[in-house]
Amino acid sequence: MPIVVLVVLTVIGAVLGFAFGSRTAAKYTAEATVLVTPLAGNPYSPDGAGDDLINLDTEAQLVTSDAVAQTVATDVRTSNLTDLLNGLNVTVPPNTQILKVDYTSKDQSVARSRARSVA
Repeated sequence: MPIVVLVVLTVIGAVLGFAFGSRTAAKYTAEATVLVTPLAGNPYSPDGAGDDLINLDTEAQLVTSDAVAQTVATDVRTSNLTDLLNGLNVTVPPNTQILKVDYTSKDQSVARSRARSVA
C-alpha cells in the first residue's frame, strides 16, 4: 500500500510540474555592449589607481531616458514606450568604459532587435 501511495504522489507531482512548466512563458535576454571611450593602458595594472577611468553611471541613465526610447521606438516600429523601457536594463561593469545593454522579452527576435537598437 505505501508503494501505491508513493507512485500516485509521484505521478501527481510530475503532472503538476509539467503543467506549471508549460504555462510559464519563456523569456529571452539579449545583450549588447557599447564601448564609450577606449581605455589607455591596462586598468588592472598595479601602477594605476583607476583615476583616469570615467564614471559612466550618467550615461547608463541616459540610455533609459524617454528621448532615447523615442528613437528606439521609431527604429523598432512600436509606439508603447512603457513596454519598451520595461524590458531594458543598462549596467556599467566595474573598471570598464562599457555600457552593457540587456533587453528581456518573451520573443527572442524582439529582445535581440531592441537590444541592438538601444546600443
